[in-house]
Amino acid sequence: MLVCTEKESYCILRYDMEQDFIVTCEKGDLNDPACRPIEKGQLVAVDEGSQVIAIHMVQGLIKLIPVDFDSGELRAKEPRNRRIDELQILDIKFLKDTDEPTLAVLYQTVADTFRLRTLRLSL
Repeated sequence: MLVCTEKESYCILRYDMEQDFIVTCEKGDLNDPACRPIEKGQLVAVDEGSQVIAIHMVQGLIKLIPVDFDSGELRAKEPRNRRIDELQILDIKFLKDTDEPTLAVLYQTVADTFRLRTLRLSL
């Protein structure tokens, strides 16, 4: 489970069935003081191949958290920034069955039309 806070921190949790409690796998800070927070709330997408988590929480930027599994344990790498020109993002989702993680971005233009853009994410 991914938890993002309004103060731009995150943690990844999992349930340990053997010990019957919740374990924090990873935690970190996503704060970028140079950017303005979005007004409509955070958007999150998780790659089905479990390679990356995308979080849209500030205008003009998508935070990418690369993840991998070492010996069955989830490990998050240093978050990366991906600049985007679209300011009114409505939703983000990862596409299935792609060679590289590919993020679909649904956004609204200044002319009040809706567009879809895809972003290939090289990790």
